[in-house]
Amino acid sequence: RIQYSGFKGDLNAHDRHVLAKEVARYVTGERDSVYVVPLCNNCAATCRIISAKGAELVDGSRVKFA
Repeated sequence: RIQYSGFKGDLNAHDRHVLAKEVARYVTGERDSVYVVPLCNNCAATCRIISAKGAELVDGSRVKFA
């Protein structure tokens, strides 16, 4: 089974660096990978959730499932 997951967080540059360094310890398989993608506030605001469960963003930082 292949699993793709996304996580949203509000991290400064230093914390992103620390996170990437810590996560790298768990990327052991040849096909494993983790992407850390910084987004500006404008780009983050354009994110949309598409879900059969009716998910939506609440106040831009939390997800509400209908």
